[in-house]
Amino acid sequence: MTLATVQPMPPYVNAGATEGIEIDLIKAIFARMHIKVLFEQMPDVRMVQAFERGIVTGLLKQNILANGVGCRTDWYLAHTNVGLSLASNDVKLETLADLKNYSVLAFIDAYQHLGAKFRDAVDGSPLYFEGNYQAAHVELLYKKRFDVAVGDEWILRLAQRTHFERTGKYEEIRTHSILPPALFAARFQDPALCRRFNDALAALRASGAYDALVGKYHKQIAFTEDSADPEEEGLPE
Repeated sequence: MTLATVQPMPPYVNAGATEGIEIDLIKAIFARMHIKVLFEQMPDVRMVQAFERGIVTGLLKQNILANGVGCRTDWYLAHTNVGLSLASNDVKLETLADLKNYSVLAFIDAYQHLGAKFRDAVDGSPLYFEGNYQAAHVELLYKKRFDVAVGDEWILRLAQRTHFERTGKYEEIRTHSILPPALFAARFQDPALCRRFNDALAALRASGAYDALVGKYHKQIAFTEDSADPEEEGLPE
């Protein structure tokens, strides 16, 4: 069975779709269904086209609020979009509306996808910009080009760790929980397959394996001042 998935988006999907939070979750779900799956990475538009033409059996990472061809499963993946800021800047960000007080950097199409309240807030911002390469957003925060970066917490936290490993530079970053999680499902043509997927997903959650898998990635990514200490990490001074 071939499933269409997104192009590389660490830590959710790596290049080649061999691992990542989403890939490992889907493998675990289908293992419970006793079905072997293959992944094919495509741009979003091509994913839908391939599904509609029967080239792939299923579509991954489909927003639960969107309609489309075939049946939709229960959600299996959550992206938690947050605001990140430098602790040294002492940004006061408790609600979305507070974004109007700060320069904001977000991912491409955030203005479209994050809702009317987000649009209203950034419309009043002194500077709002969308950049495709989220891995660079933390570096721009460090350089104080922007006050707040808005995006998936774990994509941005991974960017922070990667930036440190590349440059040795670390700044404490605060997380501002100002947005609800975005929930994603899979789509299949066969309703029976959707039901089997939902049953396997429920069993994975009930067993604790779902939380353990996601938690493993979060533990690997989590990055603190102690992590950046050369003595703690065994890194050269």
